[in-house]
Amino acid sequence: SGGRRVVVLERAEELNVNAANALLKSLEEPGADTHLLLVSDAPSRTLATIRSRCQMRPLMPGTAAQASRWLSAHLPEKDVPALLELAGGAPLSALDLHALNGVDLARSVDRALREGRVAELVEMPGRLDPDEQRARAQRIVDFLYRALARRIRANAEGTPALGEHRLLDRVLAARRMLASTSNPNVTLLLEDLLLPLGRDPRAR
Repeated sequence: SGGRRVVVLERAEELNVNAANALLKSLEEPGADTHLLLVSDAPSRTLATIRSRCQMRPLMPGTAAQASRWLSAHLPEKDVPALLELAGGAPLSALDLHALNGVDLARSVDRALREGRVAELVEMPGRLDPDEQRARAQRIVDFLYRALARRIRANAEGTPALGEHRLLDRVLAARRMLASTSNPNVTLLLEDLLLPLGRDPRAR
């Protein structure tokens, strides 16, 4: 309304070389009353040619109490602590987790690791569109990563759990695939990752 143009580009670290090169001219000469805001939670992964043309403005996260108050205004208060714990204290991620039944999903992941019960994770709800299926798969893989990392740290003084380390490698590969610009079949990806848990007790 004031005659200015503002462009917000989120996840700037995911720009590939071609996209970054196409953006350089606009960063150098954005035009009158034009502001480009590049947002990144991993600025070190943003290409150096992009970083060198930007002014860095670090934004500190809010406190746990602020996150809890904000989330309590949007969700039932009883759900807030568990969601914030799963989301690492990030309220917007907690809100996304609530929309995806994140607490139930995390419990299903724990059951899969403890008991090999993977069917409820592999079977994709029919009502989800492709983007929602991918988001659900990303949450499952993230929960698997966190659970495995906790178990490996807890057993650091004992006998190395080779099965858990092998599974962690596969989880990291799945995370990279889901975060890439490729379009994987999420059902096949989850089957490849999770079905061995139901067959091989050593993987747990």
